Amino acid sequence: YIWDIDERFPEPNRKINFVALMDPTLDIYSSSFDALKALYSSDFKPPKDVAPLDYVAKCRVLLPTWDTEYIKPQKPPPKSKDTSQNATSEKSQEISPSEAVEKAAEARKKEQTVVRLHLFDQIADRYKEGPMAMMRQLYKDKARVAVYIRRVKDLRGVCIGTLVAFDKHFNLILKDVVDEYVVNVRKREVSDAPEGSERMVTVQEKRTRLLPQLFIKGDSVALVTRAQVRLDAPASSSAST
Repeated sequence: YIWDIDERFPEPNRKINFVALMDPTLDIYSSSFDALKALYSSDFKPPKDVAPLDYVAKCRVLLPTWDTEYIKPQKPPPKSKDTSQNATSEKSQEISPSEAVEKAAEARKKEQTVVRLHLFDQIADRYKEGPMAMMRQLYKDKARVAVYIRRVKDLRGVCIGTLVAFDKHFNLILKDVVDEYVVNVRKREVSDAPEGSERMVTVQEKRTRLLPQLFIKGDSVALVTRAQVRLDAPASSSAST
């Protein structure tokens, strides 16, 4: 039994653990090992020169060699001559403080010249395939799109503008927008009767307004398509609102 305990300790700490002989609950290789007791015990001494192991499978190298779960530790591959020569050459090349400052300045210039994609470009590049690829193409072409806006029971109208940004929820940002929509207006109507009685009726009225920029929430979008060239678009923002 003493020889088994001796074999279970890794090199170069192969020695007899007399504390484990006296109390099996302090033997880390025993099935009755008590971790909490070992944590508070002053007599418990774990094996030295053992690196922390982050998961249980790595602990199999600490088991006795006769155990069925034992795994022989693998030695790292020897370094090649090329890597050793490179290491020695790097050590031999000393850099002066002025050269270090120049290299740091060059590295900063390279970082500044790196082209970083805009956030809207990053979002658009996620949809290179599938139904959203059409939206990506409209975004890349900086095309004018016609966005049909819906209400609860019918269509509110159409917004025609240049597509600035979009996402998978069809939230849209447009600029230079021509907003054409329909509103219900209550008006007085005089009947043709001799008495000339009046009554209130609801009529639909078309309106147009110009907006420099517009955010459209995705749940109100009914249809998005490439806008056709129109010659009857209003030329100023003095249209009715």
